[in-house]
Amino acid sequence: MQPVDRALIEKYIKGQCTPEEEEQIHLWIDANDADEYPFFLSEKRYRRREQKNWKRLISVLEGLKPLPKYRSWEAKHLLRYAAVLAFIAGVWLFNHYTGGVLWWTGEKFKTGYGETRQVNLPDGSVVMLNVMSELKIPEDYGKSRRELYLTGEGYFKVQKDKSRPFIVYSNHISTTALGTVFNVSAYPGEETFVSLERGMVKIQDEKKSQGSNVIILKPGEEVTWHENKKLHKNHFSAKERLSWTEHVLYFKDAGIEKVISDLERYYGVTFDYSALTDRDWKLNGEYKNLSLKEILESLSFNYNIHYRIEKDKVILSQ
Repeated sequence: MQPVDRALIEKYIKGQCTPEEEEQIHLWIDANDADEYPFFLSEKRYRRREQKNWKRLISVLEGLKPLPKYRSWEAKHLLRYAAVLAFIAGVWLFNHYTGGVLWWTGEKFKTGYGETRQVNLPDGSVVMLNVMSELKIPEDYGKSRRELYLTGEGYFKVQKDKSRPFIVYSNHISTTALGTVFNVSAYPGEETFVSLERGMVKIQDEKKSQGSNVIILKPGEEVTWHENKKLHKNHFSAKERLSWTEHVLYFKDAGIEKVISDLERYYGVTFDYSALTDRDWKLNGEYKNLSLKEILESLSFNYNIHYRIEKDKVILSQ
């Protein structure tokens, strides 16, 4: 079933629907799983509407009155419609809290453990996705702007088009380019990196007011960002940041947390290293087309680590 119009849902929340429109809402709820409609939108658009829509929702909820007592068969039907209203209100809250739209109508590309994928965009730009990543392409991509939403890591080769800015949203960072090559790493819970190989890009922290935290990158420079911290510009090693595009696991002075995080993503396993007594070592090296066991053997030899594999779990000890 096609998604209902968002204006219709707003009417439903306000109690302004006709019986036919209410039935359309109920059929939509029955036919669709809410998980099928991810929510996203840039922070700037969220801020412009947040206060007005929040007040509108609160006024609707405050207007609800307690239900009188009914016989059991009547209560069952009333509870069903109360649940529908609660679901719609919850969707509304999520929608405006995250600054999102109510459903996703564009394309979505994902990669799994150890999988990379190339995505060819309609304008000729190319995106290569790293492991455990997701790229969302809005339905109106390319009409006036070329906007994308990234979770994980992606390598972007952008076709020049001054009339249609190319913007990648990742965490709370937006990266704007005209024609350039850059890499964005934005895995949940980790630092975000935007690394520029060629051209020029503008980095904006969407949590800050317009223009208050903007950085322009030149080739060889990158920006790092973490929750509640400012954008920080420095230089980067292309080998360290971009080796994944050639299917190489590259480590430079990598601590155990970084090593294990990467191995878990690439090989689809979890690690238990609570029994390790020495965790102060740093790993330097690169691994191409090696099995997990081959990498574990290397770690075992160099750092006196013992390992045991139990299905999808790797247990490290000393």
